[in-house]
Amino acid sequence: MNLVSIIIPCYNDAQYIEQAVNSALNQTYPNKEIILVDDGSNVETKAVLKKLEHKITKLITQENQGQSTARNVGINAAKGEFILVLDSDDYFEPSFCEKAIQVFLQ
Repeated sequence: MNLVSIIIPCYNDAQYIEQAVNSALNQTYPNKEIILVDDGSNVETKAVLKKLEHKITKLITQENQGQSTARNVGINAAKGEFILVLDSDDYFEPSFCEKAIQVFLQ
């Protein structure tokens, strides 16, 4: 079963990031890693990320360099054969990864 890396760049999204992470965790596709990149968020967001850190594969923190740099840092840390990017203020439906893998393999 192919490993899927879910990359979540985050900047000051304290009110949404938990929903995004939970949607990645609750995927029906079991073989996944979740990499969250904190792009220099505020104290409120950092507190939420600290609470979520034990649930995810890796939390990377950096000074603010922009969303595309944060995304690329996460991609560079990924070990999966496939990469999915999830914005910190969005979420995946539970079967999203499973459906994406089917499309990738076609």
